[in-house]
Parts: sequence; C-alpha cells; structure tokens
Amino acid sequence: MISTTTFMLEFLKGKYSFQDEDLRGLLESHRDQFAPIVQAIYDSINQVKNGYAKKGYGAFVATEIEDQLLAFQEKTGLQKFLQPRFQKPQILLSHDIDYLETTPQMNLKRLVGYGALKKYENYLSSIETIFRYDLTVTGFGGQAFVCFPRRALNPVIRSGQWLMDPSYEATENCRELKNILQRHQAQIGIHGSFFSLEKDWLGEEKSSIESFFGVEVHVGRQHWLRLPSDQSFSTMSEAGLKIDSSVGWNGNVGYRSGYSSPYFIPTEKNSILEIPLVLMDGPLFDDLKLSQQEVFETSVRILNQAKVHNGVVSVDWHDRGASPSYDWFGSYQKIVEWALSNGFEIMNQTKLKDEYGI
Repeated sequence: MISTTTFMLEFLKGKYSFQDEDLRGLLESHRDQFAPIVQAIYDSINQVKNGYAKKGYGAFVATEIEDQLLAFQEKTGLQKFLQPRFQKPQILLSHDIDYLETTPQMNLKRLVGYGALKKYENYLSSIETIFRYDLTVTGFGGQAFVCFPRRALNPVIRSGQWLMDPSYEATENCRELKNILQRHQAQIGIHGSFFSLEKDWLGEEKSSIESFFGVEVHVGRQHWLRLPSDQSFSTMSEAGLKIDSSVGWNGNVGYRSGYSSPYFIPTEKNSILEIPLVLMDGPLFDDLKLSQQEVFETSVRILNQAKVHNGVVSVDWHDRGASPSYDWFGSYQKIVEWALSNGFEIMNQTKLKDEYGI
C-alpha cells in the first residue's frame, strides 16, 4: 500500500526537482491539509470510465488541483524546497492511429453516436500530411500511438474487439504506415487495445509493435483512454512502460486531473510519468460540435492555463484529421502555430526521457 506522503512526493517530482528528505517530514506534519488533494487526484484517475466521468463525480476541466497545491506549498513553506523543471510551457504533439481507412465498425459507431456516416477514404495520405507538418514545424517527428491488438479466442470478447479496437494489424497492410512514420521521424508509442489492461495483454501488444517497427517502446496511451481499474498503472509498469498520456477526457476537453504539469503515478514496481492530455479533435468537433473558430478559441483558453503554470500538456489529433471528409487539420495547424508564437516549446518523448532519466 502506497502511503499518502509517498504518493505526493512522487506526484510532485513531475513538476519539480527536490530532495525527498527535505520534504517528507514537512509533508507528514501537514498531512491532513494535503490528503484531500491527493484523494482528488486519485479520484480523477479512478472515478472515470473510458474517459467519461462516472455518475456523481465532480469532474475537473481547469487547473483547480494545481492552484490548490500552489496555495498549499506557499502556506506551508514547501515552495522553497522545490525547483521547477520547466521555465516555459511545453506541448506534446501526439496522434492516435485508430484507422488506416474507413471501416464498417467505424461507421457503425458514428451512426449510433452521431447519426451520420462517412464515405470510404484511405487515411494514409492524411497521416502523411500530419506527420510531415510536425516534422516541418518542430524539426523532429510527432508522437504516434500505434495499436496492434491481441485477438481474443473468446467469441464475446472478440466481437467487442471488432467493434472497439483498430482493425489493422502488424502485416502488409501496415507496411506503408511504417514507411510514413519512419520517413517523418515519428516517435513510436503503444495505443493499448480496449481490453489490454484487464486481460494483461499490454506487454504482448508492446512486443508486437517493437518487433514490427524495430524500436523500444516506453510511452503509451490507452485506446478510448480506458483505465479499467486502480491497477491499470501497475499493469503498464509491468509491461515496461515509463510514460503515459491516457488521463484526459472523452466527450470533453480540459484538465482531467486539474493539473497542467507532468506527474508521477506510483505503482508497486515503478512510477509512471503522466503527461496530461488536454485537447483532442473528436471531442471538440464531434461531441461538443464546435465550429473551427470555436475549436481554436476553446483550445487557446485551455492552453493559456498551461502557459500560466509553465505546464507540459499533450494534444491528440487522430489519423483521419487531414482527410477531406473530416477537415480538422487546419484547426490543428492554427493551434500549434498559436502555441509556438505564445511561448510554448515542443516536447517529445526523447526530451522527457532525458529530463527524468528514464
């Protein structure tokens, strides 16, 4: 069982450098004050299913927890022991690869969820457009999250996989995706399949991606942002992941943990570094039904909160964002260009590993 004090020490290491011995006693003496903050952080991870808040849970969309922690740090004198890791806000450009083409199950979900269908398109050209742009504006490739689901033998679970998971596999139909990502220097992470954590398949899926792309994988984001239990991060750690970016919203945007900076989530084996996911194309356009101008204005409002705190946040624009039938790419460009012109630096997994020694 991880103590409240240990949880807080690990959490703070994402934003600050410090010596544990300087803080542990001070935290212990103020435990009653910071324990509710720790509980709120824990709930933000566990009172959510598939990225949607459970009934009765008061979900965060702004940086309430970060503001509370800053007030606590100043009140208790904790702040003098903390050295901020980042002097400027950072943005991680990431892309979940859910589809290589329009599929029947994709249209079935769209029909049920949004009452609309999409015509058939091959999304490889959209993927190339997005990653070419990332390389052009940053000088290094964007973050790709790739999903190679392990296929279940159980017919009930397999039917659920057919509906919920990406349909491409580590075979020839994925060869061109590999070429595109390598050509544009994309960094590869795992997009763990819908059942990967509860069935303990994540390690096997990670190995498939590593074998296909010829790289080691240490970064992940769960498909559908699915964290099915309070053991989810322990399973990630056992699979060999070091960094995650699954703590974000489906159906909405903003700060699910009320925090704009990286934070460590301790497990029995190792801590997982969490990068808050604050913007995603689908919720902006499909769920909130915003216009392109409204998407931009909402994104600026959210990113400005990270700017205040010199936070490090992730945005997620999917494979199909630059396809003609979606037309989400112009908004992505506008958001990235706003961030770069307003003091943000581009973060990637190489920089994260260097900063945290992982």
